Amino acid sequence: MKSTSLSLNAFRSALFISVCVAIPSSALAQQWTGSANLNVNVVQSTQNTQAVTFLADAKRAFKDGGLSTRFVYSFQKAATTTQDRASAFGQYDFKVGKRAYGYVSLGFDRDKISFLDLRTQVGAGYGYYIRQDGALDQAG
Repeated sequence: MKSTSLSLNAFRSALFISVCVAIPSSALAQQWTGSANLNVNVVQSTQNTQAVTFLADAKRAFKDGGLSTRFVYSFQKAATTTQDRASAFGQYDFKVGKRAYGYVSLGFDRDKISFLDLRTQVGAGYGYYIRQDGALDQAG
């Protein structure tokens, strides 16, 4: 299944562009699911704001677990640069029992405005599925 959308909105003093692409049907898509989104905003006013945001996520299910990844980059500039940050995250889930699972995760953050060169997050944990039908899954 291939899904692509493009949104272009122009007003008197603003331009908004949004593109969303999902992974197309192929052998790769049978193993992975995900999406990529690009948003570009240009507003001409007293502040003359420009903004770019890129988001991408991907998931793969295995027999006894799954892998999920996410990347976000956001830049915004008005009179001065007001936002310039990026983050990447990955998590591997593995089954411990019929409804229980464990996970390990790794994340990286960078934020130039906050003078954050690199923050690394390492995690591990245990969870229990209360509901497994996907109705509560909002991450992809």
